[in-house]
Amino acid sequence: MNKNMNMNNIKETQDNKNTLINHLKNGIIELENDIVDYHNKHSIDGEVRQTLIHKLHDLNVENKQLEKSNQIQLEELETLKSRMELQDKYLNEYKSNYIRVEGQINQIKNQYTLLKDSYGKLNQHFLDKENEKTKYLQTIDELSMITMNLKNEKQNWELEKKELDKTIQTQSSTIEEKDDELKKSIDYVELYRNELIKLENEKNELIRLLDSNIRSQIDHQHMSNNKKSNNKYKKNVKQFEEEDEDNVSPASYSFWEVFYESGEGKGDVYEWYVDYSHIRDHLLNNMITPYYQLQQQQQNSNSNRNNSLELLHVGCGNSLLAEELIVELDKNIDAKILNIDVCNNAIERMQQRMATKITNTRIKNGLEYRVGDATNTGIANDTYDGIIDKGTVDALLSTLDLEVGDNQMVKKLLREMYRVLKPGGFLLVVSRNTCAEPYFYMDDQAEWSVQIQELQVSKQSDSTTTKKSSSKAPPMKQINYLYSASKPTSANTNTTTN
Repeated sequence: MNKNMNMNNIKETQDNKNTLINHLKNGIIELENDIVDYHNKHSIDGEVRQTLIHKLHDLNVENKQLEKSNQIQLEELETLKSRMELQDKYLNEYKSNYIRVEGQINQIKNQYTLLKDSYGKLNQHFLDKENEKTKYLQTIDELSMITMNLKNEKQNWELEKKELDKTIQTQSSTIEEKDDELKKSIDYVELYRNELIKLENEKNELIRLLDSNIRSQIDHQHMSNNKKSNNKYKKNVKQFEEEDEDNVSPASYSFWEVFYESGEGKGDVYEWYVDYSHIRDHLLNNMITPYYQLQQQQQNSNSNRNNSLELLHVGCGNSLLAEELIVELDKNIDAKILNIDVCNNAIERMQQRMATKITNTRIKNGLEYRVGDATNTGIANDTYDGIIDKGTVDALLSTLDLEVGDNQMVKKLLREMYRVLKPGGFLLVVSRNTCAEPYFYMDDQAEWSVQIQELQVSKQSDSTTTKKSSSKAPPMKQINYLYSASKPTSANTNTTTN
């Protein structure tokens, strides 16, 4: 601000001097003009003229001095201006340096703040480590105390052990005496067990003889009432006995043709192992209902899903299981059951029953009987929601009286069941054998999830036909096994039909 005021004062003084010089110049010019005019008009003496000339000279000298002084002042002014511009330049550089230094100072302050915070954190970390060290020392002290206590307890245990050793030594003789008594008791129990086994064998033999007598009486009655049927039966039995062992085993077609033509299955109905009432709760509550409810939930999120229930009954024979099941199912379930069996005579009998004896429209519309091999159905992949088998697996496992597993046949059956099941579908196998379980796991083409449940049933015999006899065998406890298997929901069926 002072600098600007000085500049203004200098400029104002210079302007005043220039004005004065201009007045002097104008005055000299006017004086010269007046002298010339006066000289032209009047004649003046030499002294006056000389005086005027001196004055004019003095004025010129003074004018030149003023011009020189003015020039000097102008030069000083320019010098001062240059100095001031240089000062402005220095001042701007100083300001820039000041701003830069101020920024560096702020950075240093920030770094100082960060260092201060870091120091505080390090100090706190150091305090925490000191506290941890104190805790570790306390823990070490506690462990030392525990170690001392354990040593004391060890000493006490050693003393107790010595006392126990003494007690054991004193009681060893008593134990030997008790051991002798126990051996005698075991011998007595073994003797009693052998007697029980002998009695059980005698009981079973009596039951077998009684059952054989009853069956003989029934067969004799049927053969006497129907001579033609009797001759056909003898012919089939003779043919059955002449065939080799593989062909006449329960795993063969010939065995079942004879069975349903003239054997125990020749009646209207024959139920293997159990009837529908024995497996009803397990089949409905543990398998069909949970599966159907899950399908309903999935249908709500996928309108393209079909809410019908497709079931397959393999080795159906002339069982009423499918009839009773479809009537039992909720009427809101659009259920269909396909029943297949390798025996043509059994299927023809059930088809004839459907045509002549069944009036229930739900049974007529929901059941179908078809000749088919359960090991090679020809059905498309992922077709059925559930499959039911009652005795088919056992038939493939059996060779006359010996339960010998035919690995390939059983594996082929289970592989076919796995193939035609939908992902998440279920399979119920009713069996008398526990040896069927490994077959669910030995095939790398099927990933079954299996649960086994024991089912005890009191029955007069395997047959539930309408045969009647005046004498009845005592009821027997039959142990059955329910194999509940399921196909994973994420299963990818790559197996093709055989």
